[in-house]
Amino acid sequence: SFFFSWFFSIILTPNFLYADIGETRLYQLLHIGFAGALFAAYFAIWRLSGFFQVHRGALLVLSLACGLVSAVPGVWPSFLHDVALPIRTACAGAGVASLATLWIEFLCVHLKDQVRVAIASIFVLSFVWYAGVLLVDVRFSPFVVLAFVLISCLIYLFLRKRFALMDTMPSIDAKESDSRLLITWKPSLLTVMGSVAQGFVLYWLLQAESYVPVASFLLGGGSLVVALLLLIDSLKSFAIKESFIRKLFLPVLAACILTLLFIPAEWRYVPCLLAFGFSLLPYSSALFATCEHIVRCDLSSIRAFSWARLYAAIGL
Repeated sequence: SFFFSWFFSIILTPNFLYADIGETRLYQLLHIGFAGALFAAYFAIWRLSGFFQVHRGALLVLSLACGLVSAVPGVWPSFLHDVALPIRTACAGAGVASLATLWIEFLCVHLKDQVRVAIASIFVLSFVWYAGVLLVDVRFSPFVVLAFVLISCLIYLFLRKRFALMDTMPSIDAKESDSRLLITWKPSLLTVMGSVAQGFVLYWLLQAESYVPVASFLLGGGSLVVALLLLIDSLKSFAIKESFIRKLFLPVLAACILTLLFIPAEWRYVPCLLAFGFSLLPYSSALFATCEHIVRCDLSSIRAFSWARLYAAIGL
């Protein structure tokens, strides 16, 4: 949950990585750069999955190092200011991708029968922790994000050393895993479309001309409500399925996006908030489906998860 709080604090805040930039348009370019770094990192992890299955410690070191570089505020000397932000952006993408891969593998290995409930619970908690970023003074927000990085890495290290010796797990050959990776094009397309929707509405929510301070609180609160609904559904009924989301996806998003054309600019954040909340359904469904597929088909989680997240990074 602390890891996902780190991820959401990167993509949902208008001032990217809490850098002090005079040119507000640069924040949007950095968000796009972060999505590109996510794609590159997931691609590298996918291609090197055989190595990382044997050397999971390397992924943890990479996560911690990149997380610290991206999250530690105000340590760059002034003459490196122009190169600091691209480096922090690339490190944020690499750190998020590597740490996400480790945690998803942990869940798939140790919570096989409850992996959907576990991820839904993590989403709920992550938006609770994310509220800490919004509620504290903006001067202290970078330190809250830094705490997310440190806590997530240290908890993984503790669990790995004390309870779960992940390095003793048998590695699964890449070709063998790929032969059982029978994900069809429909969920992959839904993942891309959901992430495209997220990128589209975040553009409107985070651009300087239309940014409304209260939008950040509504975005976090609305996302928490959606995560709670997913958790309740995971525990009770399993009514929110991929087929259900696919049927509603285009009508709901079309209604939200078309509304942008007919309302005053100062109210455009409202349909964008609704669209982002709905886009969390395919985003979450994709994670549920990927993890359940890894568990049922005995896949290499490092390879399968990084491959699935490539689609999300492309869409974003």
